[in-house]
Amino acid sequence: MSNAIAIKSPAGRHIGFLLSAPNYADPDTGIEHGDCIFRSLPTNAEDFSDPLAEELFTLQQHGEFEFRRITNEAGQTYEIRSTQVIGYDFVIGANGAGLLYRLSDGGARESIGTAELTKSKNTQQGAPSNGG
Repeated sequence: MSNAIAIKSPAGRHIGFLLSAPNYADPDTGIEHGDCIFRSLPTNAEDFSDPLAEELFTLQQHGEFEFRRITNEAGQTYEIRSTQVIGYDFVIGANGAGLLYRLSDGGARESIGTAELTKSKNTQQGAPSNGG
């Protein structure tokens, strides 16, 4: 099942998405591995000049990245690592909301925005059912 994470600026303005598609889960740990892409897609035209929107656009130009998703009772952590970029972590609580971090060369995390799991159409209330 693919997932979309909405990315918002620290001021709470919608800036873009992380779109992910798991390829497999490690049977021993349950950690999912897969591919993901960033999309810079601000809601408002003036937000295209937001530093986070510009960063997402640069990441979007790099194309596909690999991710690991670790899930536990507290929520989920998406780890995005690449030889092209330093790295990013999405730490999302059980409520579906959390933070986006950029990793530094030394491994420290800097919070650069918020993240929220999006809901698929077929899980929204009132969605048509199959065969009903």
